[in-house]
Amino acid sequence: MKKKLNPSLAAILIGIGMIIMSVYTFNKTDKFLDKATETKGVVVDVYIKQHSKTDSDKKNHKPEYCPVIKFATEDGDTIEFKSTSGSTNFDYYKTGKEVDVLYDPDNPSNARIKISKQTNKTSSFIMIGVGILVIVGGIFKFIYDRKKNKGNI
Repeated sequence: MKKKLNPSLAAILIGIGMIIMSVYTFNKTDKFLDKATETKGVVVDVYIKQHSKTDSDKKNHKPEYCPVIKFATEDGDTIEFKSTSGSTNFDYYKTGKEVDVLYDPDNPSNARIKISKQTNKTSSFIMIGVGILVIVGGIFKFIYDRKKNKGNI
């Protein structure tokens, strides 16, 4: 007989995982921002980001339009990259639009649309907060189940 994973424990583990991933992503992005060089880039194309086939509600799912951006490094090399972040507004990244780009001077193909340290911090704190809420929910579910089962003994 297979033993089922307790929903309370699952919620707690998911919350912990969210917090760990948030901290990891924050640190990785913060290090990138510290060493990145800023330049201007131009949108040369737009692609629709493909989402997982397991998305439950595809009817209400809006496509995400992500830009392909071309920029020149300080050394004069031309780099083109596909941004993994975009907009659900098709008109936001029009071909020819100028955008601020950050790139790693040691590896210019590691480039992103510019974000600020504050944006990185804010998004990380939001994810950490959600992780904490999931953990608290798991703890309350655990306590509720224990009290409920005590009354049935």
